[in-house]
Amino acid sequence: MINLPIFCNSCGTIFPSGNVVENLTDKINDISGSCPLCGEFGQVPSGIYNFIGHTIELLTGPNKTIDELNKLSLILRNYQDKESGINEIRQQIKQEVPELTSITDLLPETRQNIYQLIQIILFVITMIITLTLEGQQGPITAETIVAQLYKHLTPSTNSPNDKINKNFKVGRNELCTCGSGKKYKRCCGPAL
Repeated sequence: MINLPIFCNSCGTIFPSGNVVENLTDKINDISGSCPLCGEFGQVPSGIYNFIGHTIELLTGPNKTIDELNKLSLILRNYQDKESGINEIRQQIKQEVPELTSITDLLPETRQNIYQLIQIILFVITMIITLTLEGQQGPITAETIVAQLYKHLTPSTNSPNDKINKNFKVGRNELCTCGSGKKYKRCCGPAL
């Protein structure tokens, strides 16, 4: 039997709802309660769940979840462009997407390490949204995410120069390939 967990929108605490289910596939809507830790509002995310044994699988969730991930992604991308502090990003996440405030626990205290972590978080968010919108069957597991991350971060065996046609030559009086609009001989061509 599983006691449905409620997630606090303010502090991220997970606490029991009092609704017990077992071996069931059901649509869950509007189950909420008061957080025992901070007293704020918490809820079970709406969606269709599969309850088997002691596992909970979210089969389909609301678009709200995708919207929240998009908001988080936008906040993280904006952080990369600005010189704002880490505490500012934590505050912005808490204000705009309180359901995802637990992600701020992963953020390091120094700016040196944060950019790499943000890249990984953005990749995971993009992959989750893509797989969700494609309607991938089955749960998205940590192994799937790590495999996709490894695939994208592993350098290709083909070097970029393999694709260049080495027999291609630019005439001296043709426009330069750099896009400057000048003749090749007056721009990037070898000096004679």
